[in-house]
Amino acid sequence: MDDFMTDNYESSINEITQTLNHIINFLNKTDINYTEDFFDECINLYGLINYSRNQFLPKTSSFITDNHAFNDIFFNYTSVESMILDLFLIIESDIIKTLDKNYVDLLNTDKIKSIITFSSKLLDLLNKIIDTRIRLNKQIIDQNEYAKLNKQFTNDVFNMQNDFYKLVYDEKIDFRVK
Repeated sequence: MDDFMTDNYESSINEITQTLNHIINFLNKTDINYTEDFFDECINLYGLINYSRNQFLPKTSSFITDNHAFNDIFFNYTSVESMILDLFLIIESDIIKTLDKNYVDLLNTDKIKSIITFSSKLLDLLNKIIDTRIRLNKQIIDQNEYAKLNKQFTNDVFNMQNDFYKLVYDEKIDFRVK
């Protein structure tokens, strides 16, 4: 690999991991309560979700798809990304309704908090999946350790998919589910 490609790869990896960590930290600090900062919090959350859905996740997905070194995490990555996108769509829709009507009580804060918490867990899993592959690429871990971790992540994805369906369908948090 020439220096430009190496620099570009390293730069992309750094951007992805740093941005992912910032998104996770923002979600973990988000406090949607009926206070004087309620609308500011909603607008900030809306901005983060909009950026994540329209810029960050598609860019990261393209990077993973275009780099053959990441082929083996494609299934886990896309499974987690799909759940995140669905949850972000639910939050975004609820926030838009609340902001459009300028009526605080339209937003079910308990529902939004549970979605934010679950989304943060999904993003953390996504971070671990990507980081583990990066560590293998840099030979920080060996193939056996990687295989063990990757198998664990596959199990985690499966369990989180079950939790996702419970959250979305059993609790009917998505307005599209009746």
